Amino acid sequence: MGRRFFYTHKLYMIKLANIFALSISLQVGLIASPGITLAQDYQKNSGLQWEWATESLRNFAFAPGDKVLDVGCGDGKITALIAQQLSCGVVMGMDISEKMIAHASQHCQAENLTFFQGNAVDIPYREQFDKVISFCTLHWVLDQERALISMNNSLKQSGALLLVIPAKCPNNIASIAELVVHSEKWLSYFPDFKQERVYFSASEYADLLHKAHFDARSIVESESITLYPNKAALIAWIRPVVNFIDHLATDEQNAFIEDMADQMLLNTTLLSDGSIPIRHVKMEVVAVKL
Repeated sequence: MGRRFFYTHKLYMIKLANIFALSISLQVGLIASPGITLAQDYQKNSGLQWEWATESLRNFAFAPGDKVLDVGCGDGKITALIAQQLSCGVVMGMDISEKMIAHASQHCQAENLTFFQGNAVDIPYREQFDKVISFCTLHWVLDQERALISMNNSLKQSGALLLVIPAKCPNNIASIAELVVHSEKWLSYFPDFKQERVYFSASEYADLLHKAHFDARSIVESESITLYPNKAALIAWIRPVVNFIDHLATDEQNAFIEDMADQMLLNTTLLSDGSIPIRHVKMEVVAVKL
């Protein structure tokens, strides 16, 4: 079957006190924490992730007895939702962050649900899963092709893949962080800075899927606007995913995060009530193992 790509320009508004972090992790000479370590803060600020994931899941079919792997399961809420819907199936959540797996294992429990720590580029299963899903995770993975090959290897023949990732956009958190790091104020604090996040267009991702032996059934881009009530809420959204500034003093960390928020504010215009609209672009990928 040939590859088919569908592009949308859907715009939806989300008013949230809890906002999802479009995640970043940067290598700065010092070793950044693997994945997100502020699990409770992340859970409180994960509204957009939930919105994106549940929207995509509504159009993705599961069979009652499916065995499903959630790559980058984070706090486990979405993984647990799928487990509830598949009472006869088996659902496994994997995340690189030890603290996230501990949080998910404690707060999301079911007989058909398990969590384990692992890396997307080296999934320790071969031809075991009917479905592999991943929400707002793969832009953390620099070697995208290797991760897709690993997912392909973990799927049974003709198994299906559902990915949701942030597409290229001026408000990608990693892009904002890079601008701040390279400012005169902060450059000396990050002498060995290297960008470790990746973002793609739909056509670029189609090529990656082909190389990883997937048949891309659809690649959909859609736009969303998240409304933050004030700058403090925007900072709260950013904070859990800035896991590369542990070498800074606490006041310096706070200043760096505030500068990221200020940089993001340059890309938008405040509304009359003072709320802050931030534009994001979601990419949804559905593919089948060849």
